[in-house]
Amino acid sequence: MKEKEIETRVDPRVRRTRKLLIEAFMGLMKEQRFSSITIQNIAVRAGVNRATFYTHFEDKHELLNTLVRGGS
Repeated sequence: MKEKEIETRVDPRVRRTRKLLIEAFMGLMKEQRFSSITIQNIAVRAGVNRATFYTHFEDKHELLNTLVRGGS
């Protein structure tokens, strides 16, 4: 299955949460170095808990890779 096909079938709440995490991460990247950003920083900025972050991404490196690939 193509990534776009999978993406359109994802629950809207999942897409919204992933978008919040990505936006939080991008905001933090404007303020601090990648190495200084923690999962807790991202979660707090996105308004979710750390467990929710880990539901969507393995770590901040995967989040960065998703962002670079243009995924959501």
